Amino acid sequence: MLARLLIVFILIIGAAHILGIAKSWYWTYRWFDTPMHLMGGAWVALLFFYLFEERFRVFNAKKNFLFTIIIVLGFVALVSILWEFFEYFRDTFIAHLPPNTPRPHPNLYTDTLKDFLNDLIGGTSAILVWWFYIKKSQPPH
Repeated sequence: MLARLLIVFILIIGAAHILGIAKSWYWTYRWFDTPMHLMGGAWVALLFFYLFEERFRVFNAKKNFLFTIIIVLGFVALVSILWEFFEYFRDTFIAHLPPNTPRPHPNLYTDTLKDFLNDLIGGTSAILVWWFYIKKSQPPH
């Protein structure tokens, strides 16, 4: 079930991203980046649960809520940082954007921190949904 959700979710994110670039929504609607990072952070958190809990069974979210938050948000933060590096290198070295080229957000540092925060908020939302799903699916004592 989670594998299908991840596939559908990444297809939605991918389609929205392609449309955002093709239609210049990132530049026209400055807020468009926010839901993309919220969804991305949620997707990465769900990917963690799929890979490390369901697929390889090396993590058990049922044991400790605080530990789950720390580990999963650490994973989301790592992917978020790598994504921001990818965006920077893509813009600088692959797209060869000159320094004065308009970007979706002119202040690189503020945008990066906002993106990082939105990834973590999206990840936290997915953790909460996952945790309550687990609690609901546990048999009563």
